Amino acid sequence: MTILKTTSVVLADDHESVRKGIRELLKNAPDIEVIGEASNGFDALKRVEEMQPDVILLDIEMPGMNGIEVTRRLRGMGAGVSILILSAYDDQDYIREVLENGASGYIVKGEAPRWVVEAVRGVARGEKGWVSERASQKIKEMNEANASPPTMTYRELETLRLMAKGLSSDEIAARTRQPIEKVEENIQRVMNKLDVDSPGEAIRIGKREGWV
Repeated sequence: MTILKTTSVVLADDHESVRKGIRELLKNAPDIEVIGEASNGFDALKRVEEMQPDVILLDIEMPGMNGIEVTRRLRGMGAGVSILILSAYDDQDYIREVLENGASGYIVKGEAPRWVVEAVRGVARGEKGWVSERASQKIKEMNEANASPPTMTYRELETLRLMAKGLSSDEIAARTRQPIEKVEENIQRVMNKLDVDSPGEAIRIGKREGWV
């Protein structure tokens, strides 16, 4: 007879109803046991220290200390627990930050019924980057954005560089011998390509990418 190794889990979420729902989902898995719960970040750290679980299912939005800071502290402490983020948000910045700070996976709460059991098993085995479908799509979008910077024409790059030097539209028109309307069109095209709402943001991205 094969004996299943039980994976111990701590649930950390400030909503009792969420903890109850996740607890019920995990109860159906014979190899997973919820051994503790926490309703804020400080309690989450305490439960991990006291109970030494294999996995902590950690909400990002919690009172006292959010899940991102809990993740940082657990990794700073050298805790061996695998961290699985459970969040209502599929925000790119949240996903990037928690994964960069040592979380093993990220699940959007709406997808928990489908993915949480396999995710807990996966991160307990040491798998990294375990994410649900919506989170995976956000990561794909981030990677595509980083891998494929927008293509800028000569005139657009020239306009961006002159903007970065502090020249006004009139001054750029005089410098490049273009009509003011053409210069303003180029400025708008630059902002559209960089998906920003102001010349200042365009200049900031231009400096980051080494264009100016």
